[in-house]
Amino acid sequence: MKNKILLTICLFFLVSTSLIYALDEKESHNLARQAIKAGNKDAAFFNFLAISREPSRSKYREEALFAVGEYYFGISDYHDAFSCLKKLLWDYPESKTKLIALFYIFKIAQIRQNDALAKQCSDKIINLKQVILIFSDVKEYKYTSLFGTKYKIAYYIDKIEFYINGKLSTQISY
Repeated sequence: MKNKILLTICLFFLVSTSLIYALDEKESHNLARQAIKAGNKDAAFFNFLAISREPSRSKYREEALFAVGEYYFGISDYHDAFSCLKKLLWDYPESKTKLIALFYIFKIAQIRQNDALAKQCSDKIINLKQVILIFSDVKEYKYTSLFGTKYKIAYYIDKIEFYINGKLSTQISY
């Protein structure tokens, strides 16, 4: 009887702490979105950072990791951007932001003059999507980040172009 009571109490605490965690995570996500709408990217970043540091069971963690990596890259903190984007690719290999994360890592490798990493990233980018261009010259993929950054990836027969907010950022020829 004592064991059943102890087990019930333990289960209660386990379930209640999980519920509190979920509420905090959702609240942080909502606060981050509100901060973005108000134009306060720094406050949004800190909320996304809190979510990104949570265990991987979080339903908001994937997009928070990308947002944090994007923010770090935007302020030229390439070390932390690389770490965050690498963690995103490792923890979420099928992420919808995988291609963009690879482009950011490619750019970081170019900035750091790490030719081996840049080559590895460009090979992954080229081989990531199988694109068939039968009736058109280009295939485009678009994504808008939580911070409102508009990404466009354009696949051509001989190259891939990566646009950020309508400006050509990187081109990889193959």
